[in-house]
Amino acid sequence: MDNSTTVTSPSGDRLQKKWENSERVLVIASEPHNILFPQCSVIVHHGGAGTTAEAARSGKPAVICTFCTDQPMWAAYIAKAGAGINAGPFCSLTGKQLAVLINKAREPKMMAAAKELGVRMREERGLENACDWLTSLAGGDFALRKELTWLEWVWAVFLSLFAFQTSSTKKKTK
Repeated sequence: MDNSTTVTSPSGDRLQKKWENSERVLVIASEPHNILFPQCSVIVHHGGAGTTAEAARSGKPAVICTFCTDQPMWAAYIAKAGAGINAGPFCSLTGKQLAVLINKAREPKMMAAAKELGVRMREERGLENACDWLTSLAGGDFALRKELTWLEWVWAVFLSLFAFQTSSTKKKTK
């Protein structure tokens, strides 16, 4: 695998000590995926919903090594989209197999599919559409009504807090 650098989060002190003097592996305590992933050529991860979404949003191919629960589903979805590889369970994967999969993920066809998926995800207004849908379920625009029931008032407060939290998160990540 040429002169690539690997970035990893520590799974305790043992991992940190194993690679602390490596020139090819950088162990970091915390990684903001939205900043880190776009700088990678291939993202190897466990297939959790959030990590999978952020990897796909980055437009980079993924090699997904699953552990449990919903991870195989997300790995299968990314593989079906052609934007990555479902490596199967992590416990049955060898280093040599992983190296082969990483090289396969770097092939132009997979890189192009991952890039296209990333563009589609970045253009999607998912959160805004969900808020619009929830507001419409609750009776539409609250500002146009003179009276609010107790439930409508609580729903409006909830949506306002959710919107505030979302806008606060966006400001921190920019």
